Amino acid sequence: VPAPTALFRPLGSGQIEKNGLIASATYVGTTASAGPGGAGVLVDGGATSGIQQTFVNVFDRTTYSVAVLFSLKGLAANSTILGINAILQVRINTSSQLQILTEGVSLNATSSYAGFVVNQLFCLVITNKVGGPLIAYANGSEVARVAGGQDVNIANRFLNFGRRSGAGEVANALIYEAAHWSGTTLSSGAAAQLSKDYYGTLFAPRTFVIPSSATVQLLRPVSDVSAGAWTPSSG
Repeated sequence: VPAPTALFRPLGSGQIEKNGLIASATYVGTTASAGPGGAGVLVDGGATSGIQQTFVNVFDRTTYSVAVLFSLKGLAANSTILGINAILQVRINTSSQLQILTEGVSLNATSSYAGFVVNQLFCLVITNKVGGPLIAYANGSEVARVAGGQDVNIANRFLNFGRRSGAGEVANALIYEAAHWSGTTLSSGAAAQLSKDYYGTLFAPRTFVIPSSATVQLLRPVSDVSAGAWTPSSG
């Protein structure tokens, strides 16, 4: 998986880490909390609650990918997980299905999968490319798509978590972490894997090789626990 353009991580203050790409951030009805994904930011479900990140510069609005690690605290109403530029809206409906919308205009896709239940950790991954499709992944599989894609080409620079741009349809959810790729559409394999194992995929373990010139010290025991302690040799 390529390095994200922007990475959002929770802070103990109930906010998300602000990097140099973000001009400003707005938090309404958010507090620090913890859930199935560990420490996160709780969006309380109020009508105007949620997190809005405003980028310094306009990001690529036709070729992009977004990943959001979240869990739901309640599902009494449609719960928006992600919004971009008041155009793309991704929500969980009251039947625990994922829906992709053009905000305030049309419902474009609904997942047949209806397992987005409360108190369970999910990673939602959205990929979009010019001309489409827009594909949503969760639990390691594709769950919904919009054939023509979703161009978010507007002068806004908004990335919303737990809310759409307009009031209402706010999530009562924990947001643990998110990543955004501008100008990059993740491959289907990478997106599926990321939606199944966020941390293991995004932060893959590194392999370090000891150079041949390194001096290696080997220790062997010269006394064991029967003598009261394990004592290593000097090598």
